[in-house]
Amino acid sequence: MRDRDPAHLHPLARRIWSAHANAASMDHTVAPVVTIETHRVDETQRVDWMKGRNNAGEIIDKALVVTYKPPGDSWHNLYSWGRRCPSCKSLVESVSYACPECAAPAITVERFAAWELVPASFAWHLALGCVGCHPPGSLVGFGAHQKLRPVDLDRFGRLVRLGEGLGARSGANWDGDSILFERGETDLTHFEYHPGDMSLPAVKAVLAVRGRDITIDGGLRA
Repeated sequence: MRDRDPAHLHPLARRIWSAHANAASMDHTVAPVVTIETHRVDETQRVDWMKGRNNAGEIIDKALVVTYKPPGDSWHNLYSWGRRCPSCKSLVESVSYACPECAAPAITVERFAAWELVPASFAWHLALGCVGCHPPGSLVGFGAHQKLRPVDLDRFGRLVRLGEGLGARSGANWDGDSILFERGETDLTHFEYHPGDMSLPAVKAVLAVRGRDITIDGGLRA
């Protein structure tokens, strides 16, 4: 089962995902949409990366390849340092306010439990629900609806434009030239957010600093 929990997105990416999913759901030319993946653990990324490859990681069947990103090199499988409320053990993203779950007051750094790594994906997958042509719950591009029709591509195009308008990058427009679905731009449900246009190594470096987070402009926040 793929992880589709929005809580496993980094707070900045979660903000973009939420606006994206809501905008798509409100647009009758796009809706319905379904979030089918958020965070991806290293092992899941490895399984996907090995498809079409031999044990050395060399491509032996390009038709089976689904990703060129090995474990640790995907915007899906990122982690950040987090703390849990000492009272109810729920994850608390800020050290400045009461726990949002149990309202434990004045949670300070000293009162927090030990730091731990928590999922912080900067990528998500939004799929299109099939409209009137398959059993309820069918997704466009999957299972019984694998073949994409012109109307499906139109819906994906609108979904991409909504995401890009919010600052997300799309797997249907990797090169950012606004020409969708070119060769290699086939990951139609994939969207990712690069805070402050930071590279993946830069984001990982910031997240590795214990007790710090990423701000909207890509800087550090204590």
